[in-house]
Amino acid sequence: MGKTNFNRFYFLVIWMGVVPLLSSASITLLIIKNEPIIAGFTFWQWGVFYSLSVFTMALAITPTTFMALVSGFFLGIDGIVPIVISYQLASLIGYYLAGKLDEGFLQFIQIKYPKSRHIINNLHQNQLGLTFLSRLSPALPFAIMNVVLSVSGIRMLHFFWGGLIGMLPRTLFFVWVGLEASKLSDAMVGNENIYITIGLSALILFIIYKLLNRSK
Repeated sequence: MGKTNFNRFYFLVIWMGVVPLLSSASITLLIIKNEPIIAGFTFWQWGVFYSLSVFTMALAITPTTFMALVSGFFLGIDGIVPIVISYQLASLIGYYLAGKLDEGFLQFIQIKYPKSRHIINNLHQNQLGLTFLSRLSPALPFAIMNVVLSVSGIRMLHFFWGGLIGMLPRTLFFVWVGLEASKLSDAMVGNENIYITIGLSALILFIIYKLLNRSK
């Protein structure tokens, strides 16, 4: 447990704790101010958006659940495929980047996230099943799990398929919540309070996101 690992660990904790909140708040404000413009994005513009999201999710700049909310809000069920592809690519990037870390770093992760110990200690017995369970629950952040699973030496196929299946339920849920918020917004078209409505909807979605993450 050298000083270098110590510094890396706390930099990671601060980064993953502060940056996603700031980015989510910034994106929410952007949506409130530019909702009609974003809603009119072309196929290629959405392609650029999801391409960028691959890297922002991989680097823990934007939470995967928040991006699922945005997808549901603007694209409805059509947003399921691009968000799934995006976070799977993001997980692969995170997997390879985390592979450059050592086991000492993993020990710091276990100190900060005690629930990760069970996954790490039993990973080699059932890699696919434990990867699925780790992704199913929001107890550990997406980017943190990329680090934990990669440094633990999980096989790529188990990492990919376990993560894909495990992430689907909460992804579908947040896309649905985003879609419902969009319906609420559409119902208020022409109302002078539309921006207040969108802001309240975003606030409700954020509260739901935080409540689900309180299980850690």
